[in-house]
Amino acid sequence: MTEAVMNSLRSAVDATVLAMVRGLIVALLVSTLDGAFMLPLGISAVTVGFGFRSRSTGPCWTCGPQRC
Repeated sequence: MTEAVMNSLRSAVDATVLAMVRGLIVALLVSTLDGAFMLPLGISAVTVGFGFRSRSTGPCWTCGPQRC
């Protein structure tokens, strides 16, 4: 093989190894902090769900005992 091909191959291998190592580190960090990242999303969804549930099954607070 020529020197240009060897240099390209070496660059490709180096880039692959670097990407794999960095990706593994980021994946490990994100997986340990997953709860902290997902907590605001979960709380928001539960709050919206309770809001929809209370509006669809209970009386409307602004218009009296009848359903809205």
